[in-house]
Amino acid sequence: MPPPSNQSISADQDCDPVYQLFPYIPSSPSELPSMAVSSLFGGPCVHGDGNSQFWSRCHLIYDDGQLETYQDPSELDVIRDVGESLQQAIARLNPYSLSACRLKVTSSNQGTELSGVWIKGLTRDVILTVSHFKKDTTKPTSASNTTAEAFTTMIGSTFSAVPIRCELFHDFDNPGGPRDFAIFTSCSGENSRSPAHSIPTTEIIPEAGSLSGIAISFGYNTILPEGKEKHPDPNIHNCNCTKCWYGSSNSVLQRLNANLSPPDPRLLLAPGLRSISVGQWIPAQDQQPCHTATGWYGTSGSGMYTRDGEGTIRLVALFQLEIFKGPDSEMNQAVVIPSDVCKRLDEAGVMKP
Repeated sequence: MPPPSNQSISADQDCDPVYQLFPYIPSSPSELPSMAVSSLFGGPCVHGDGNSQFWSRCHLIYDDGQLETYQDPSELDVIRDVGESLQQAIARLNPYSLSACRLKVTSSNQGTELSGVWIKGLTRDVILTVSHFKKDTTKPTSASNTTAEAFTTMIGSTFSAVPIRCELFHDFDNPGGPRDFAIFTSCSGENSRSPAHSIPTTEIIPEAGSLSGIAISFGYNTILPEGKEKHPDPNIHNCNCTKCWYGSSNSVLQRLNANLSPPDPRLLLAPGLRSISVGQWIPAQDQQPCHTATGWYGTSGSGMYTRDGEGTIRLVALFQLEIFKGPDSEMNQAVVIPSDVCKRLDEAGVMKP
């Protein structure tokens, strides 16, 4: 059974340990958090059709790679191979889920939260993410003045931070374009490795082109704002503000003519935690691929995976942003990994003398 469309937080959910991690997230449905973040980010997506439509959710992955099933996980059944249980499928995907990291990027004193993927190099591991982090437009910005902290734990917080620096980024002047990539390496000067897992470049399909079938994303949505600030539109059912969770969800509902309540981000996003989100690759009107995996601010840069022709899960793209206007506006956008970025990953994975 899909999760109910009329989403509210029950007393049991309010006592859930995941919610207790973040006690400042409002527990009353009447105090929905402000989600009008002005940035490039993902948005909510709808799964199913007809009377079985429901909002896609992000599901927590623990540090041992196990799935938290406090919410209905049936939408994840698509990741199962024949004869597998859901937990067996999640265990098979451990190398991918545990290679996800949360990044706090600082570039010219501008801060951005992103997700990324640990990539295995010959002598050290590196991190691949997107390059549309905030930059100071009044002064030149380069890889040399862009640093970050990487967190690979479930909570993605201040514990076990790895200081990293940007070695290169593409597409500085066109955020959200087809060259939206950055590579980070350890600041320690040592042959550093990921604290958990990393993806060999041999498991990347470069220039993936037309994508179809299942889309899987592992990353971190940002912790939600407090609910004290009033939403710009007091009636979230009619909100149409730009780049807002509620305005986005209403646009999706109108485009799909779906009979669902506005999605409560506290129930959909597993905020601040490592999570898995699944959807479908959809043929796009634009050149870049579209998908229906739900995400939010902070999930940009998440590794996106799909099955190859032999059924093996492969890294093909990064979660990029939501499409707010046009014929693909009920979907999110990804950026496929080009061959020259794979080459740079191999080069960066070799520690220089």
